[in-house]
Amino acid sequence: MAAYQNGEQILVDVQPVIPVPEVTDYQVKLRKREEEKADARRHKKDYTKYEWNGTTYWKNQLAHAIILDWTKKNNPQSKEEILVAFPVPNHPYMIETLDHADRMEIRDGRARHYKEPTEVLNTNDGQIYCVSRGWVLKTINTFIEAATKQGYAISIAS
Repeated sequence: MAAYQNGEQILVDVQPVIPVPEVTDYQVKLRKREEEKADARRHKKDYTKYEWNGTTYWKNQLAHAIILDWTKKNNPQSKEEILVAFPVPNHPYMIETLDHADRMEIRDGRARHYKEPTEVLNTNDGQIYCVSRGWVLKTINTFIEAATKQGYAISIAS
């Protein structure tokens, strides 16, 4: 694009630029590479294991074991009491009713919560709750901070 002035008028010469095939191929490869990098950042797996009470756990197993232990020891009145003890922002499905967990499994085709009879949380409100299996590094770190405040000694497994 080039601009010219003719007296008080400004004229713009616009000519389409048609890229040669090599440039187009390069641009497509570059875009694909950037998309792959972004996808890798979004789905980067974390294989950190944690130790608590003499046992080694993955993130989701650790959260489940500690919440189950805390629930048995503290006999909470409701889900809300558990969420006060373990506040994990941006994790809306951390604890769900068994009915809701069942509906999510049907919808998604896979279990997203611990639902076996020995795995569920029983509270005094008569509900049965299930702990999420979907823990990422950010949420587990927040959870570990809360669990530490509750007296749980957690370490990264060697």
